[in-house]
Parts: sequence; structure tokens; C-alpha cells
Amino acid sequence: MNVLLLSREYPPHVYGGAGVVVDHLSRALARRASVEVRCFGAGDAERAEPGLRVRGYPPWERLAGGGPARYAPALEALSVGLAMAADPVDADVVHSHTWYAALGGLLVRKLFDIPLVVTLHSLEPLRPWKEHQLGRGYVVSSWAEAAAVEEAGRIIAVSAQMRDDILAHFRVDPSRVVVLHNGVDASAFRRTARRDALDRHGVRAPYVLFVGRISEQKGIFPLLEAAAHFPRRRAGALRGKPRHARDRGAARRGGGGQAAHPLDQCDAAPRRRGAAL
Repeated sequence: MNVLLLSREYPPHVYGGAGVVVDHLSRALARRASVEVRCFGAGDAERAEPGLRVRGYPPWERLAGGGPARYAPALEALSVGLAMAADPVDADVVHSHTWYAALGGLLVRKLFDIPLVVTLHSLEPLRPWKEHQLGRGYVVSSWAEAAAVEEAGRIIAVSAQMRDDILAHFRVDPSRVVVLHNGVDASAFRRTARRDALDRHGVRAPYVLFVGRISEQKGIFPLLEAAAHFPRRRAGALRGKPRHARDRGAARRGGGGQAAHPLDQCDAAPRRRGAAL
């Protein structure tokens, strides 16, 4: 079986949970099928290994980097989806993740007449703050998501609550919506006594570990403010990568004089077992 995965995020460009899931999913599928991943990016994303091929797609030059209009990033994302669909497809099924790859998945479905599977990690109708970020581009992102979801042969919700939300916000047959919780390679998160990541950042127990993308929507900044009440000399360890300059600055500052250390995935895995919270 040949599987085509479409995603905004894929190593080395991962900033949130969806990228981690697609990374681990693609490797698991590659043990059972031939997998091609098409993701946002350029040459540094491309590689090939047994059962798995990765191709990066930059946005069209005219749209790259967004632009002065708030809606520009939405158009930039759609341009990548068009490029993903323009290349020949040799797959039995296409599986898109998040609205960023929704248009690409929908076009592949139409152009190559193969089933479309959509995994929703979040729902645009439930992200009203994006109107402030994208302006009318939020209408475009919502349209792209809805078009793909309502065309998909199978819709994967990552929780029972998300399934309820999908049925409330989209015109879909309930039999097409299934719940599959996000999975990861358990061997990458096994118990370990390693302390090298802790020692490298000067973190000692007890410490607080936040696992998530560094943005205000994830609730990280109230946590950093609460750090003013932590016992002195304790540290917060942050798993995730800030996407915006204001978020990067706030994450570095921490709260109340406490230290906040952004981590990569390898650093975060052993810390989960040692965190007090």
C-alpha cells in the first residue's frame, strides 16, 4: 500500500504537537507500507530512507514571507497546498493534517481520485483569536478546513470531545468520524535515569515541565507569571518552540526571576519522568 501524508510540520521544522505526531506516524506506517511525506519547507526537509520519502515544498515566491496584509499568511499556506497537489501522486490514500495541508489533500483527492483522510488536531471554528492574527485570512483558513473535512472519506478526531465538535461545526456523516488519540513511539519516551539534559540547563528537582507550543493560546504565560510563587532557585522547563518574537521573549524571561528553559524533543522526553508537575 502507498500512503501520501500532507503536513505543515515535519522534522526539522516542528513547532507543535501535530508535527511530532506526523513524524512518529510516518515512521510507524513505513514499517507496513510505502510512505511519502509532503510538508512545508525546502531542501533541508527532503530525505529518503527505507519505506519513507520526504519532500519539502516552499511557498510561491510572490507569497513567501507573507506581506503587509494580515491575510497574507493564509494565502501563503494555500500556495504550498497547490504545489503539493501539482506533483504526480502514486498513492492509494492521501492523509492530510491540520488546515494548512487541507487544500492540498482536497486537490489530490480530486485530481488523482483516491480516498482522503483528514486528521484534525484543532478546529478553526474554535480558534476565534486567529481573526486578530489573520484578519479575513481566518475566513480563508476556515473555508479550506471545512472543504477538506466535508469531502473526506474518513475524519480522525484526536479526542471524543473533538468528535463532538466536528459534528457540531461541519456537515458530515457521523459514521465517517472516528476517534484516534494521538500516538507516539513509546520507545522514545521510556523511563530513563539520564540527567545530561537536566545538568546541561542547570535544572534540579523539583521542577515544573510544560509540554506544548509556546504561545498565549496554550496558557503558558499565566504559568510563567505563577512562577513568581515557586520556591527560589527552581526552574521551569518548556517543551516547545515559540513561533512569534513576542512569545520567544516572554518564554526566555520566565517569571519572578525563575529560569525558563526551552527544550527540544530529545531533552523533554527524559524530563517528563522527573518533573514534579
